[in-house]
Order: sequence, then C-alpha cells, then structure tokens
Amino acid sequence: MEKRYGYRQPVAFQVRVTATANPGVTVSGETLDISESGIGVCLPLLLTPGSLVQLEIADSVMYGFVAHSHEWAPMSEPSFVRNKSWSGESESRGQTRFFYGGFSVPVSK
Repeated sequence: MEKRYGYRQPVAFQVRVTATANPGVTVSGETLDISESGIGVCLPLLLTPGSLVQLEIADSVMYGFVAHSHEWAPMSEPSFVRNKSWSGESESRGQTRFFYGGFSVPVSK
C-alpha cells in the first residue's frame, strides 16, 4: 500500500545540505525526487532524523528537517547518482556507502 501523500517527480539537481545546528557539517549530494511536501536526496553521509537543515540547489536556499535517513545497500535501488563525479571522490577516500535522506521542506502554493 502506498504511504506517500503526494506524487514524487524524479529530478536530478546537485544539492548542498548543511546542518543548521552545526554549520561545519555540510555535504554535497544529488536530489532524486521532489514532491509537494519534500525532497529525496542521495548523500554520502547519514543525517539524524529531526535535524534542521539548509538545502542549497542552484540559486535557491530552503530550510527543512530530516524526515528520515537510511543506508542504501549497494545497488539495492538503481541510481544514476552513483556515477556522478562527487561519488567517485567519495570512493577514492574509501567511502562507498550512500544514504537516502527524505527532507521535509515547506512549500508555498
């Protein structure tokens, strides 16, 4: 049974996520989908659910919170993101884990 409230549109934008409580925690990733209530992002770092974050996409800045975050098992979900340049950087440092984060971002209509 589908638990989502709205349709998710697949998207592919580079995103920078910063923890507002600790601005030194900033990570780059790529959006995977967007809906009326939030954004799904693939990141090389696990973020704590409930944390307030700032998301920067192109020339836009949004604020929201981490609704959920979990590790992706290798190739458990097909993702073009794993072939992007930032993922190769992570792998060269020995980091081969990826995490899916769902961010609740208020959207005005």
